[in-house]
Amino acid sequence: MITLIVILLRLPPLVLT
Repeated sequence: MITLIVILLRLPPLVLT
């Protein structure tokens, strides 16, 4: 499940907007 965390961390802050 670590891969999921890594992918989320790699996501740009644009997703938060």
